[in-house]
Amino acid sequence: MKENKLKVSFFVQAKRTDKKGLVPVIGRISVGRTHSGFSTKCKTPLTLWDSRKQRLIGKSSMAVSVNQKLGECTALIHARFHELSERKETFTATDVRDAYQGQIHCQTLLLESFGEYLTLTKERIGIDRALKTFKLRTYQLSLLREYVQKKHKVSEIPLSQLDKAFIEGFEYYLTIDRKLKRS
Repeated sequence: MKENKLKVSFFVQAKRTDKKGLVPVIGRISVGRTHSGFSTKCKTPLTLWDSRKQRLIGKSSMAVSVNQKLGECTALIHARFHELSERKETFTATDVRDAYQGQIHCQTLLLESFGEYLTLTKERIGIDRALKTFKLRTYQLSLLREYVQKKHKVSEIPLSQLDKAFIEGFEYYLTIDRKLKRS
């Protein structure tokens, strides 16, 4: 796997000055060759912004609080980047941004959900599930895991990324590549 480098930078949008003379501070995450922007929800006077240091100049209460917020953003983004690099093989700047904004933690993963379903099925063997059903579902999970790893080149995929193309691709993989018959 190629090592991804993370860079977090901040800039102001001078063209979006509000009535009080404040401009929004925008963040930019770069991972490898991918980029993603996000709002820091901070506003600052354009005269206090140092574009080289990407921070506010001075020791005013506004400068200290905005600089502290930008430092916290950077630290949290780096933490989310390290979490993703431990968990996934490949990811983009958008994935890091989503993790930073809390969108990725609530996502349910396909193979993880299937594994939980199998655990529940195993507990129900002899009650309202047959052993043959459990073995069939285990085989289906192995086929699905194989498909995700070979065709999508990831170890896990969020349920939110499943679409018609994924389902048709999986069907094609089973019937053409694996030569399994439809039932």
